[in-house]
Amino acid sequence: MSPPRKITRLDCPPYHAALMEGPAPPNDYEANGCGGAKIDLIPDSIGPIQLRAPCVWHDFAYSEGGGKRERFDADCYFFRNLRRVGLPRLLSLLYFAEVRLWGHRYFTWTTEPRPKFLAAFFESFFSRIVRF
Repeated sequence: MSPPRKITRLDCPPYHAALMEGPAPPNDYEANGCGGAKIDLIPDSIGPIQLRAPCVWHDFAYSEGGGKRERFDADCYFFRNLRRVGLPRLLSLLYFAEVRLWGHRYFTWTTEPRPKFLAAFFESFFSRIVRF
């Protein structure tokens, strides 16, 4: 396990940055890419598919914060951005499921209190993933 690295918007392929939807990070915003906050377990690319841009945009949306609605919007942008860079639907859904189930820890809660794990898990799984 390697420590997380910091990447910026400038580290993303320009043709991918042009495809992204959601709040755009400034050029000097530092994100940890697709890896977790503590360790880097998730790759920034799968074969020839570069995932840096969707991950940087998602990290920026999480750092902007808000409430449940803003977090759900950020996760939906993430799913659509993964699809835009060419990630197959099944893998995009797996990434989406991961951030819906575990991302509440890393989201900046500014308008609502941070949910407890079990409440966040059941709300995310049953009301979001099953309905998605």
